[in-house]
Amino acid sequence: MADPAFRAEQERGRYAPHVRPINEFVDTLRDQDGRGWMPHVAPLHGGVEARLLSLLRDPGPKTRDGVGSGFLCIENDDPTAELQDIAFREAASTRAT
Repeated sequence: MADPAFRAEQERGRYAPHVRPINEFVDTLRDQDGRGWMPHVAPLHGGVEARLLSLLRDPGPKTRDGVGSGFLCIENDDPTAELQDIAFREAASTRAT
């Protein structure tokens, strides 16, 4: 999230209705029993209204607060986000028959 305005917009929308249930759940999991951090879902994405679920085993350092954006987001500045963006675009252009 190199663009400061975009990042600020995502921060403001952290608890927008479509991502609120997910991000509030993330809040309960963060630092629980010493498990450490967990990124929020960026409001750019569909949240509870999403048509596609993407699971990542280890989202990487660009999702960490203070080091990266603090969000799971295809706009993060890392190879994982870039590959996800490509995969999402390909999935959107593929039509089920």
